[in-house]
Amino acid sequence: MHHGNGRQSSSNSSSLHKPWLQCSFPGCRYKTQRQNALTRHADSQYVGGTVHPCTFPGCGYETRRRRDFERHMNVHVGAWIMIPCPYPGCLYKARAIRYLRMHIVTHGTREKRYACKLAGCTFTAQQRSKVTRH
Repeated sequence: MHHGNGRQSSSNSSSLHKPWLQCSFPGCRYKTQRQNALTRHADSQYVGGTVHPCTFPGCGYETRRRRDFERHMNVHVGAWIMIPCPYPGCLYKARAIRYLRMHIVTHGTREKRYACKLAGCTFTAQQRSKVTRH
């Protein structure tokens, strides 16, 4: 049985956008534009690997991804370690340092290195993707 070979489907045939790849496993709605992500999804969800079942009574959760299993177990034991924002007066707390780093950008302490190139536009951002989205 072969799962994970996606079917390409896209209503936009423009060469600017990659076509969406859909997981072919029955009932799965996973989509991506990257073949390696689709393969990783299929391998982690449907092909071989160790299944990690939740041992909490009555739960029934299971996954092949160890990281997802560890995250799930925190729900039962209340082990979320919240990292507070270091800025005085800010009440934000994050579950992971990567989320805290993304939040710190909102304080605007870093130089906004990227600027919109449209005539007359003064929009600037710390990340190129923000200017592109703008």
